[in-house]
Amino acid sequence: MPSHSIIKASNASITETTAPKVAVFVGATAGIAKAALTLLVSKQTPIKVYVAGRDGKRHEPYLQELRALNPQASLVWLEGKVSLLSEIRRLCDESIERPKLCIFSPPEAVHLLNKRKM
Repeated sequence: MPSHSIIKASNASITETTAPKVAVFVGATAGIAKAALTLLVSKQTPIKVYVAGRDGKRHEPYLQELRALNPQASLVWLEGKVSLLSEIRRLCDESIERPKLCIFSPPEAVHLLNKRKM
């Protein structure tokens, strides 16, 4: 794992030209993933972010906070229980209908992505 100073330097180097245009976060409603999502959106770059998780209504205030933080950001909630392989498949299919992108971090998703023709 990289040191904290390397991570901070990498985060500081994010600019409009280096920031991703599309990102997918799984379970970014708490902990490190939430902090990473907040930091990325706070960079004030145009970005489309898909956030997958459960209970979207409960997390809507957080998404609204992110939208207020960066009006250029487009945040899309993908409702699902990512601990279930069938839900990962459904979420991949749902996100594939939008852009041609499907990146999920749980190990269960790797199996699906290896089988999927993209």
